[in-house]
Amino acid sequence: MKPAKDSFLFFFVCMVFITIGSVRAQQQTDSSFYYYNILRQPTNHSGLHDAYIYFENNRKKRLREGDSLGAILYLRYIAEIQNKLGFSYESEISIAEALKLLDNLNGQDTLPEPRIGIYNHLGILYKQRNDYDKALYYYNRILNLTTDEPYRNAALNNKANVYIEQEQYTQALEELQQVYRYALREGNALRVARAMNNLGVVEAKLGMPEGLAHMNKALEIRKTENHTSGIITSYTHLIDYYWDQGDLKKADSMAAEARKIAFASKNPKWRSHVLSKIIDLKDDADILEFKRYTDSVTDAEQMQRNTYISAKYNFEVQERKAKESELQRVKERSRRIVFQFVLLFLVLMSIWIYRYLRIRQKRKIIEEVNATEAAISRKMHDEVANDMYRVMINLQTKYDLPPEILDDLERIYSMTRNLSREIQIPEPGIDYPEVLTGLLLQFRTEKVNIILKGLSDIPWESVKKDKKYMLSYVLMELMVNMRKHSEASVVLIQFLHFGRHVHVVYKDNGKGSTQKKGKGLTNVETRMKLVGGTVSFVSEPEEGFYVKIII
Repeated sequence: MKPAKDSFLFFFVCMVFITIGSVRAQQQTDSSFYYYNILRQPTNHSGLHDAYIYFENNRKKRLREGDSLGAILYLRYIAEIQNKLGFSYESEISIAEALKLLDNLNGQDTLPEPRIGIYNHLGILYKQRNDYDKALYYYNRILNLTTDEPYRNAALNNKANVYIEQEQYTQALEELQQVYRYALREGNALRVARAMNNLGVVEAKLGMPEGLAHMNKALEIRKTENHTSGIITSYTHLIDYYWDQGDLKKADSMAAEARKIAFASKNPKWRSHVLSKIIDLKDDADILEFKRYTDSVTDAEQMQRNTYISAKYNFEVQERKAKESELQRVKERSRRIVFQFVLLFLVLMSIWIYRYLRIRQKRKIIEEVNATEAAISRKMHDEVANDMYRVMINLQTKYDLPPEILDDLERIYSMTRNLSREIQIPEPGIDYPEVLTGLLLQFRTEKVNIILKGLSDIPWESVKKDKKYMLSYVLMELMVNMRKHSEASVVLIQFLHFGRHVHVVYKDNGKGSTQKKGKGLTNVETRMKLVGGTVSFVSEPEEGFYVKIII
C-alpha cells in the first residue's frame, strides 16, 4: 500500500501547485480587468492613480521578461491615464516610448492594433492642443495602415471631430456619413447612436432639417441602453442646438434633464461639464463674467503648465538627441578606427605577401641555380673529367708520347676536376661548420696558409639554409679568385655574430687590385642580394684584398 500512498501524495502536491498557479493567474487577470474598467469609466482621480501604479509595475515586469508587446500595451494604458489626469506631455512621452518599442520589433508585431492604438492616441493629444494638422496626420496614417472597417470607422469619426473643431462641417459630414453607414451595418446600438448624434450635430450646423431628428433619435437609443455618458453628451449637444436657434426655454429644459443625470451619476467630470453649460444659459452678466474669468485663469494656468512641461519635454528630447548624436559620433569614430585598422592590416598583409612571394621567388631562383650548377658539376666530373682520364690512360699505354704532352693532359684533367669541385657546393646540414671548413681548407697549399677564426662559435642552426648555402658559394668564389689572381700567402677568414646577423671578414696579403670588379665578384654581389645579404670589397694594388659579408 505504501507505493499507492506515495503516488497519492505526489498527485496531491502537484494539484496544490497547479491550483496555486491557477489562482495567481486568475488574480492577475481579475486585477487587469478591474483596473482596465477604472481606466475606461473612472469615477475619481484616486482610482486612476491606483490603476497607474498597477500598469506601471506590470510595464516594468514585462520589460524584464523581454515581453515588448506586453510593455507596449501597458504603456498605452499609462498614457491614457496621464491624459485623463491632465498630463498631456507626459502622456506623449509614454506613447512615444511605446512607439519606439514597437519600431524596435522590426516587423515581429503581426497585428496592426498596437500601432493603430498608438496613432489614435497621438491624434487625440494633438487635437486637444488644437494642433489639427498633426491630429489629421495620425488619423490618416491609420487609414493608410489598415482595411479593417472597425479601425477605419474610428479613425474617420475622429477626423470628423477635428473638422468640427475647425468648423469645416462639409468635410466632417462626408466622414460621418461613412461612419453612420458602417454603424448601421455593424448593428451595435450604442455605436449607431454615437454616429447618428455626431451626424445630427453637423447636419444642424449646415442647416439641414434632419439634424434635430437624428440627435433626438440618438438620445432615445442611449436612454434605452442606459448609457449615462452618451445621454449627457446628447443633452449637451441639444442645449447647443436650441441655444443656436434662440430657443432658450428648450435649452433650459435640456440643461435640467442633463443636470439630473449628471448629479445622479456622482461623476464630478460630468457634473462640472453640465454646470458649465447651465451657467452659459444664465442671463446674468456678473456670473458670465466670473465664468469667463475663471475659465481664462484655468486656461492660463493650464497653458503655463503645458508650456513648462513642453519646454521640459523638448529639453529632454534635445538632450536625448544630443546624447544619441554623441553616441553616433562615437560609433562613427569607432567605425572609422576599425576601418583604418582593417585598411592598415590589409596594407601590411599585402606588403608581407609581396615580400613573401619575392623571397619565395628568390629562393626558387637560388634553388634552380644551385641545381643547375650541381648538374654541371656532376657532368664535368662524371663525364668530362673521367673521359679525359680514360683518354690520357689510353694514350699513355698505347703510344709512346713525349712527357710534356702527358703533363699537359694531366694539367687539363686536374683543372677540369678542380673546376667541378669549385662549382659543386655541398648541401648545408647539421655539420655545416665541418663542411665549410673542409671546403675552405682544400685551398691550403705549401705556399698558401688558410686561417679560420670563430667558425664554430656561430649558432648556425639559427641561420637559414639558403643563406648558409649562399655564404659557402661566396667564400668559394673568393677562394678561387685568390688562387687565380692574388698570389697571397696568408688568408684570414673571421666569423662574427651580431644579433640576428653573421658577419664574415675575408683578408689576404696578395697583390691586390683596382676597385674594378670582374664577373666573379659581380656574381657574388648578385647572389648575396638574393638572400638579403650584403658584400663589400676593399682592395688596392699591393695592399691585399678585403671583403666584408653580412647575412
